[in-house]
Order: sequence, then structure tokens, then C-alpha cells
Amino acid sequence: MPLIAHSPLLTTANRKPAALLEAPTVRHGSSGDLAGIADLFREQLDREPSLRLIEEALESFPSAVAVSEGYVTGFAYCGYMAPDLVELMNITVHAGCRSTGVGTAMLKLVEGLLVPEAKAVMLTNSTLYSDGKRPATNFYLRNGYALVASTGSTNMFWKDLT
Repeated sequence: MPLIAHSPLLTTANRKPAALLEAPTVRHGSSGDLAGIADLFREQLDREPSLRLIEEALESFPSAVAVSEGYVTGFAYCGYMAPDLVELMNITVHAGCRSTGVGTAMLKLVEGLLVPEAKAVMLTNSTLYSDGKRPATNFYLRNGYALVASTGSTNMFWKDLT
């Protein structure tokens, strides 16, 4: 299981294969992680990120990054939909680091950073993006989220924090 740390690390666009990296350290994300998050976003999700949206989320809301040897290998960020409701806007882990506990560690860190007024977290997970990623339904269910709605291609999950 990755460690939780709070010291800033550098990120870079030149990425090693995940198999060659040390176990990631998970810490709170910051705007200094934006370049590494954007690189991983493009690499793993095969589309351009909204840098303004991600930077605002990193500066204003709970977030997490997984870092190994200076490389961002995972990230999670959210925003408040209402004072008591949080949307997990994105959680991504490098394909080579999945099923290692990194995603769960980032999710737990983000949930732990939420304001006391937050009563629930919601998120959507869709197969309609062209990134070829498998849906993370089992990941969310294992982490206490309930599947509350589905279009057949997009699932909505909810976690009660009370």
C-alpha cells in the first residue's frame, strides 16, 4: 500500500514505464503538479485536459496525486456541487500501477480532506470515451460507492459520508 506524504515532488513530461518505477507515494495535489497531471491525462485518457479546470480544482478543492521518482502516476480531483455534496471529477491511475492500491489510497486521501459539511460524494464513469479504459465499477463498489443510476454506457455512483 502506498504511503501518504505531504512533501512536494517534481514532475516531468518524460515518463518511464510504470514497471520501472518505485511504489508511488500519495499526497495532496497542488497546482505545481499540473504539468505531470496533464501528461498522464493525455497518455491514459487519450484526450486534452481542461488545464484551467484542473488547476482550479487543485487550488480550491481536495485532490491527490501519486508520484514515483518524480513522475505523476495517478491523480484525483473534485469540486463541490453544493456545500454538502462533492463531485469526484476525475481519478486516473497509470495502467502499469492499477490494482496496486494507489487508486484506493488517493480516494481515501481526497475523502479525508473534505470539509465536515460534505455529506456525500458522487461521480460518473462512462465507456463512451475513446480511451479504451475498462469501467471502474468494481473499484468504486469495493470503496463503498453505490451504483445509483445507469444509462447502459454511463454509471452514476454515490457514497454517503454520514
